[in-house]
Amino acid sequence: MKRFPPLIWPLMSLAFLFILMGLSHWHRDEILLGTIGALGVFGIAAYLSTRGHDEDGRPRPPRMGLAISGVAAFYIVCAGAAAIADPTYAVIALLAGLVPASAVLLLIATMRSKTAARSDRPEDLSTADHDDGAPGIGMDLETPLGDTTEHSDAERVAQPDTRFERRGSGARR
Repeated sequence: MKRFPPLIWPLMSLAFLFILMGLSHWHRDEILLGTIGALGVFGIAAYLSTRGHDEDGRPRPPRMGLAISGVAAFYIVCAGAAAIADPTYAVIALLAGLVPASAVLLLIATMRSKTAARSDRPEDLSTADHDDGAPGIGMDLETPLGDTTEHSDAERVAQPDTRFERRGSGARR
């Protein structure tokens, strides 16, 4: 599980299947079973993204709290707006927020599983391991953001596309 955290995602799919089946005709047993499953996946994802790799020396992302706070704030605002119509809808909005929050946590856990802390800087381990069966991209502070030559051997610099030049105005280059 620590090597490839998204293996628990099918449980989230199953949990929300139960929740949706229960909401279709208000069967509390199905809703409760699905809620327990979704909270379980969220808890495992939170553990794997925050503490799951500490013994291996895996660094935490510097802005992990911002990502989780953004998802939480969005769904709290949605729940507040839904509560105007009916408090039941607010609970449903908060339950729906478990899906993207768990996805963000699992993405962070996957990044941590592919990252090693070397000399106080994170290093992406996936660049050297081409035979790794578990996909993922680690954290790396050395790679610049934006246009990069690391996607292929051919160095390419972004150029304007000539297909979108205006006709008749004289093509400028």
